[in-house]
Amino acid sequence: MASIWDWSLTAGTNASADSDIGWAEGQTPSSVNDSARQMMARIREYISDMGALSLAGTNTLTVTANSAYTAYATGQTLIARAANDNTGAVTLNVNSIGAKAIRKITTAGEAALAAGDIQAGQLCFLVYDAAANSAAGAWILANTADKVVGTDVQAYDAGLADIAALAVTDGNIIVGDGTNWVAESGATARTSLGLGTGDNVEFANITGDTILGAAANTAAAPAFAFDTDSDNGMLLVSTNVLGFATAGTRRWWLNDIGSWNLSGGASVLGVSSGTTNGISWQNGNAQLEISSALAPLNLQRTGTNGTIQNFYRGTTNVGSIDVTLTATTYNTSSDYRLKTNVRPLDPAILDCVRVYQFEWVNGDGTGMGVLAHELAEVLPEAVSGVKDDPERMQAVDYSKLVPLLVAKVQFLETRLAALEADHAR
Repeated sequence: MASIWDWSLTAGTNASADSDIGWAEGQTPSSVNDSARQMMARIREYISDMGALSLAGTNTLTVTANSAYTAYATGQTLIARAANDNTGAVTLNVNSIGAKAIRKITTAGEAALAAGDIQAGQLCFLVYDAAANSAAGAWILANTADKVVGTDVQAYDAGLADIAALAVTDGNIIVGDGTNWVAESGATARTSLGLGTGDNVEFANITGDTILGAAANTAAAPAFAFDTDSDNGMLLVSTNVLGFATAGTRRWWLNDIGSWNLSGGASVLGVSSGTTNGISWQNGNAQLEISSALAPLNLQRTGTNGTIQNFYRGTTNVGSIDVTLTATTYNTSSDYRLKTNVRPLDPAILDCVRVYQFEWVNGDGTGMGVLAHELAEVLPEAVSGVKDDPERMQAVDYSKLVPLLVAKVQFLETRLAALEADHAR
């Protein structure tokens, strides 16, 4: 049986390299798909040999590769998981071709494996080399488990010895003095680190585990500030209230119950925790509040009557909500400039609208109204959604029925006036 290792780097010789793949001049159309599928199988055999194999044994290993090669050749590779730790020199027999030594490459050259070079569960990366083991051929293990930090992995560094020789003293910091690594603490360490010397960040004092800021503590002169930009930094706003300032103005502060506030010009954004969770935003006469207390969403307009919320589709205003001291008005677009083909409304449409009284399935009491799918047959513009949609329930905009009610009342008023006129005669 052939394998991918029988294929040639010379394209012209591959016509007969693999007896199961019939790529040939003038081949029949029906053989094309067979050849293509067999080539896919060969590639998959090779891929499966790269990590999906298991090595049986301890020092005398065997494995059956997915690629059914029957002879060893330089460059053949496989990755297989070891079942056991090796205890000495190791051989490997692949596909029952014959046992070959597994060798490793060291700084002294090629060598046999030593005990522990293979660990149980290790994925062994093996490459066959016919020239190895004095031309007897061998599998080369590319990833032995005997690497030693400081020798095989990293070259020895005298600087590491300097660090290892330093006293392990609580509070010491390792710094370079230009020649060696040294351990420093206290004022010496602060000087080496650039603290309190006019560099980027300056602290007035470091005592034990406490860092003390400068005596000044205002937004214009924060206790912790940048040396070259002294009105930007962190300050203590009041007891248990931490703040941050930029350009001499307090922008953000956090209190002891987890509430934080962000101020930008005339706007204030606040997020609270503790007894009340939520977020609020205030700018001049407008305020938005989302809170766990009382109503979850509150919109507030102070000072004057007017619009509290606008609605837009793109850049076009399509509605608004207005408030006064005593009432709320919900507005939807009705400007004549937005309309065309204006004509009288047939009040008879209302006769086709069926109205019911019912109980809500979720136990939310008794209700009255229409069935959305029935109204959609009469007045589809008042209904959103599709009947029996598993993702969304249908909904009705009852305000769309108001024009029909007005038209119906007008129609009945006209009929009543006519009847009264006839009766008067």
